[in-house]
Amino acid sequence: MRLFKITLVGDGGVGKTAMVTQAYFSDFIEGYDLTVEDNCRKQLVVSDEPCLLELLDTPSQEEYTALREQWHRDSDAFMIVYSISSRSSFNKVKKWNDEILKAREKHPQKEIKELSQAGFEIWKSPPRILVGNKADREEIERDVSTQEGETLARELGIKFVETSAKSNEQTMEPIQQLVRQTRKWTEEIGQADIEAKAEASEPVEPLKGSSHHKIALALFKNFLEKIKPSNLSSADDAKAKRRHPLN
Repeated sequence: MRLFKITLVGDGGVGKTAMVTQAYFSDFIEGYDLTVEDNCRKQLVVSDEPCLLELLDTPSQEEYTALREQWHRDSDAFMIVYSISSRSSFNKVKKWNDEILKAREKHPQKEIKELSQAGFEIWKSPPRILVGNKADREEIERDVSTQEGETLARELGIKFVETSAKSNEQTMEPIQQLVRQTRKWTEEIGQADIEAKAEASEPVEPLKGSSHHKIALALFKNFLEKIKPSNLSSADDAKAKRRHPLN
């Protein structure tokens, strides 16, 4: 069963931890405190295919930048989370997106270095989704409109969804979308890598003086002898005599 590692990034207080606890325990736990690099695993079915899910809730403080770079390198997909009631968290979305992309460019995994350039170009831009959380505060505290979220997501070239971890509204939707995107993304990397390496490869010619070269040369000379005009006419005469033995 395939494991999908999804990392949540965003400012502190936007509800990343609450989204993780809803996904794992189907419950909103007020004041629940995840430790640094705290993660669990959960089995689920997405598009009729079972998978194993690992969610990583990352701290937003500056002192954890180096650790986040490591997590960005090792993850399959990302949720960039902001609160619809916090304009400042929305304004930081591009910063979080850039941090992910720079980490992928700077610190590729060991096996990723063996990819072709075409495969690497796809790998370094992983599946991401923009999540506007705390939609339960719609009526009293909304500070970022749905349209603004959609516009920013289009600008970044990623999907967008609004959720409420507190009321468990749409909390699994971004996860399911990322699993589907990651499956497709993985196939695209593999296909691009195969095609690039196939284009780069050239047919190997036998070395002159080698036994393979001598055999190939002998076969070619024998073929030339068989197609000489004299041989062709002789062969035609023989066929004619077999067809008309009395002539």
